[in-house]
Amino acid sequence: MGKSTTKDARLPLWKHKGSGQWCRKVAGKFRYFGTDLEAALEEWRRVKDWILDGKEPPPHPDDDPASIAIICDAFMEFKEGLLNSGELSKRSFDGYHSTCKFLVEKLKGRTLATSLKPVDFQKLRQKMAAKWGPVKLGNEIQVIRSVFKYAYDSDLITAPVKFGPGFAKPSRLVLRKAKADKGSRLFDPAEARKIIKLAGPQMRAMVLLGLQAGLGNTDVAMLTLKHVEAEDGWLVYPRTKTAIVRRIPLWEETAAALKAAIKARPEPKDPDDAKLLFIGPRGQSYVGNNRGYRVHQEFQRVAIRAGSDRTFYDCRRTFQTIGEESGDLVAVGSIMGHAPRSDDMAAVYRQGVSDERLRAVVDRVHEWLYAGAGEEGGGE
Repeated sequence: MGKSTTKDARLPLWKHKGSGQWCRKVAGKFRYFGTDLEAALEEWRRVKDWILDGKEPPPHPDDDPASIAIICDAFMEFKEGLLNSGELSKRSFDGYHSTCKFLVEKLKGRTLATSLKPVDFQKLRQKMAAKWGPVKLGNEIQVIRSVFKYAYDSDLITAPVKFGPGFAKPSRLVLRKAKADKGSRLFDPAEARKIIKLAGPQMRAMVLLGLQAGLGNTDVAMLTLKHVEAEDGWLVYPRTKTAIVRRIPLWEETAAALKAAIKARPEPKDPDDAKLLFIGPRGQSYVGNNRGYRVHQEFQRVAIRAGSDRTFYDCRRTFQTIGEESGDLVAVGSIMGHAPRSDDMAAVYRQGVSDERLRAVVDRVHEWLYAGAGEEGGGE
């Protein structure tokens, strides 16, 4: 998080690009002081002696231990501990941070959690529904509920927050309707081959990984050189979202495309990106502040040229759909990196999926993509 900042040598704080907050790093820990510079400087002057001395500062006189800001800070400190211990992915941490920032902005940081009424959450949901689709809305509602549950479980508040009926997640009917309205997100084989043919070395390899292994935007953005080099002809890579390790047999076209991408790979501007496989033409990684968005942007440029309205994530949807035609759903899930349900006892006892089963799945998708196409769309 620390490297995405704008510094001014004249100020004791600098602006974090990802969150827009003024911040300072002390003893390896980032401290955030809000988006208003004057208020941030005032707060820094109030707390700096404690922080620089390695102590936690007292709360602001206008703050209450049960304020939205205090609760969100405590929640994020808890999540940061999980991040540092390897129990939480950076992507999930960033998602929690974004939700807490939204909460503080919309409910006001110094609002007491105990003063919130169901009508407040009803109004908040209306703002969220105007901003996000049903799936994103449901996910954000769940996170917000988790924030306040953490506050109650941690004795930051003495009674559970009442959300009321107006802060429910979208119904299954609404979710089904939203999915139906979007129509099929499945690639046509000729459409996919055309995109592969028009793409440059980096995007061609990404699309092939998406189609043959279900890698998503963040997966390819975070892919490192060592993941490809670990085992010849295989990709050994934990899914970014679930940390489930995947072993994926690579098509010849994909292996060739990866070699071409590595050969054409520009020198990264940021030394921290040296480990990443995919580097953009200007020397930037595809990660960015909004992980995977640069993959989406570059894919859209190629898709438009190909006359396609698909997104990069539709590669993952296509792999799942066509891969299931192999008849081996367990092998498909293994390649996709799906986390099994806690009550899935078969997954608990299963010690692995054989290479033959994994190859059968990717072979079925390869047959779908290239049958009757000759050499068209290969990784030249």
